[in-house]
Amino acid sequence: MYMGYLLPTLHALEKKIKSRQCKPMTYCTLLLEAVLRSLKKRFDHIWMEKDLVIAACLIPRFKLNWLGGEDKLNAELFLKTEFLCSENEVSDGNSVASDSDSDSNKDFFCLPTKSYSNNSKTITSDQELLNFPSNKNIDLKSLFAFPKVLFKFIQFNTGLPSSAPVERLFSTGGNVITSKRHRLGYDMFENLILLKQNKMF
Repeated sequence: MYMGYLLPTLHALEKKIKSRQCKPMTYCTLLLEAVLRSLKKRFDHIWMEKDLVIAACLIPRFKLNWLGGEDKLNAELFLKTEFLCSENEVSDGNSVASDSDSDSNKDFFCLPTKSYSNNSKTITSDQELLNFPSNKNIDLKSLFAFPKVLFKFIQFNTGLPSSAPVERLFSTGGNVITSKRHRLGYDMFENLILLKQNKMF
């Protein structure tokens, strides 16, 4: 699951609720209104947040199709600004990086080493931004045809690992091996942690 799924899901939920409100109903009218108000209140601060919009628009399944009107224009502006800034950074000196650095980055992300097209001409970000939304392929593999879009997709849709589960595990270990249970063997200690984490005692 990528971060880019968040906003399209919320917008789709809002559309479904509003479409349901347009149909005559005997019951649940007030309930739908309350759900819609709560949805807007809870997620209003991220409803069109720049990073989340870009993350959603870089997913081939969504692109700009989940938006309409002024929101779609804002999303296009977000994308153009982001790609323009990245191109300026490269032209200002980041392009001086050696070929070995770029090769190591490709190896790290497991990206294909072969060229994306038979043409040796460099495709600009503007050209990719024009071609990507019109591409009808919704598979993630289609991103390999747009290397600059793929790079941004990885940048905006890579989830950050959380240390909370590890911290909870260490906390459980501290609760299990107390001063009165300091002679526990490794196997017994591991079994107790397993049982505790699975709420078996």
